[in-house]
Amino acid sequence: LLVGRMPATVQTGRDGGIGRRAGLKIRCPQGRMGSSPIPGTLFSMKRIEKRLFAIGDRLEALVRERAEVAAELDTLRDISVDSQTDAMYYDEVIDRIDARLTAADVQRFEKVLSDLEAECAQLERRRASLLDEL
Repeated sequence: LLVGRMPATVQTGRDGGIGRRAGLKIRCPQGRMGSSPIPGTLFSMKRIEKRLFAIGDRLEALVRERAEVAAELDTLRDISVDSQTDAMYYDEVIDRIDARLTAADVQRFEKVLSDLEAECAQLERRRASLLDEL
């Protein structure tokens, strides 16, 4: 039994890996690959398709959430404008506090919307990358 011996050169496989699991592949005679699927086969395509469906589901949920956040943000912006107007017109402490709070809510929802859009863009890039692999 040889333990800890590594080949002097490491070759990369078709998938870019270094073949650490090459010993796990069951080889067939006459040059066929064996029972373990190799990259580019139906098995790896099914994994990619599974990932694509998961990304599609997540994107669908994000689009719904983004629409809800955008609608809430529009409402908050209207409330904020009204609060700012009240604070300037009435010059009451409670109106100034309300104006600050609604302005903070608007900023918070703008950040949430920005984060959702960034996540959507990242998932779109990942989906395009997976589609290129098919």
